[in-house]
Amino acid sequence: LKKKLGFNEKPIILFSATWDKSGLSAVDKWASDISELAKKDHILVTLHPWISQKYFDLISENKEVWFIQDNDILPYLAIADVMISDTSSIIAEFCSLNKPIITFEIPVQNRLSKKIYQMLEEISERVKSFDELKSVLPKVLKEPEKCAVNRDKWNKILYYKLDGKAGKRAAEEIMKVFLNIWPF
Repeated sequence: LKKKLGFNEKPIILFSATWDKSGLSAVDKWASDISELAKKDHILVTLHPWISQKYFDLISENKEVWFIQDNDILPYLAIADVMISDTSSIIAEFCSLNKPIITFEIPVQNRLSKKIYQMLEEISERVKSFDELKSVLPKVLKEPEKCAVNRDKWNKILYYKLDGKAGKRAAEEIMKVFLNIWPF
């Protein structure tokens, strides 16, 4: 994938944003400034499907970033060195790779529970602004293991085991419940 995208050895930074109308997005804090980072890093971007047209246009028209439009984003997660996001559920998927995460601080509200807020505090470096992001990013790239213990802790909570058999275990548990309701 790196070859296909024409990426060299520069770090690969993946930006992701949840739906801006949810009140839980930080896309407004980085979308117009993201080109600044493209001078030193490769930039990938994925946006929530319901994102406002203005952000979709801003990113899709930016020739300095790679706007991910594939349905399968897992290969992009695999090549990314760090993820920058807000409260998007993709953070949990990226956490399973135990790679560094930077998240913009969003106040606890709506669907952002105190528990999810706590998780974000523990698994990621937190920033309030794009300027703060620019100073934190090089540090995170130099010390990718900084929150690794906490990411491992949360991976056990979120996934139990990352052994490739989660779907099978889930199906078995569903069948147990189903058979208790409608025994055959």
